[in-house]
Amino acid sequence: MQRRYRVLVSVVLMSLMSFGLALNAKINPKLSSPSAPVAFERNVGQARYEGGRQPYGVDAVLRLGSTTAYIHGKGLDILQQVTYRVSNRDPYMTGYEVDLFRTDMRLIGSNPDPRIEFSGRQPGTMRYINAQTGIDGIAADRFGSIVYHDVWPGIDMRLYLTSLGLKYDFVVEPGADPRMIAFRYEGTTAPVTDEDGNLVVETPLGSLGEQAPVVFTTDDNGMNRIPVKARYQISGSSVRFNLAAYDPTRVLVVDPQRIWATYYGGNNTIESAYSAIDPTGNVIIAGSTIATNMPSSPGVLQRRLKAQTDGYVAKFDERGQFLWHTYYGGSLIDKLNDV
Repeated sequence: MQRRYRVLVSVVLMSLMSFGLALNAKINPKLSSPSAPVAFERNVGQARYEGGRQPYGVDAVLRLGSTTAYIHGKGLDILQQVTYRVSNRDPYMTGYEVDLFRTDMRLIGSNPDPRIEFSGRQPGTMRYINAQTGIDGIAADRFGSIVYHDVWPGIDMRLYLTSLGLKYDFVVEPGADPRMIAFRYEGTTAPVTDEDGNLVVETPLGSLGEQAPVVFTTDDNGMNRIPVKARYQISGSSVRFNLAAYDPTRVLVVDPQRIWATYYGGNNTIESAYSAIDPTGNVIIAGSTIATNMPSSPGVLQRRLKAQTDGYVAKFDERGQFLWHTYYGGSLIDKLNDV
């Protein structure tokens, strides 16, 4: 479901503080700063859906820039957000419109109450303060991985973080049936596979997807992988894995490879992000911004914002690693409309 909200931010300090407390769980850039590395936050009551609703049954929250994943034993709820700066006649007010879209990934026929295990305690604790919590607020511990045990008989779901973002896989114990692994997407168009076998789900605010699955067992020493051929099997909004024969006496790992995504921005509005891929697989994005703290790169055309609005160009390699960024503009308003 897509929703649009208009938020007016006053220069009056009290109104500004109210905005920060109300929306910091969604758009506070400090959540992904070096002092607060990305991690799974245990939900102790701080989690909120669009419109401020408190979600039921959510165990953890993961914030990656403008996207939030609500994690629970039945799957993931993924909330995408895009914020636009809009003009306002009042010189003391700045207007923003926020587009939100939520896509739910639901496990099918799974255990309604799997045992959850948090591990990899991360530095720092996020503390949330509002009218309900009192001045001491509530503290949410942070972790590097989550395991849901026996989401289906003998099958665990693991969620963890890599340099490319969120990953999850399914671990099938010897004798368990991998055909039980199934999930569906709710709230968006039906998933499809592309010519390379990747899973693609389109939403109004961008696409979600997984690369063709990597499935394997290991040898007797557990050191070397033995690949198992696999592909997605789609029926309507539901997805399963079609697997070739394998040794059922060994542990099987079903590992959807998440197509890399990054959340690129700064301390203010980013507009009209366009993208292209060069012949070597590098990804180039371009658009316009009034943000003053975009990543600084040596040897580029323009390292700092020159005017109220400048164009920008950034480049990433095929694995999503940042390569460089440059502003592009003069003393007036400059916008890039294609790449």
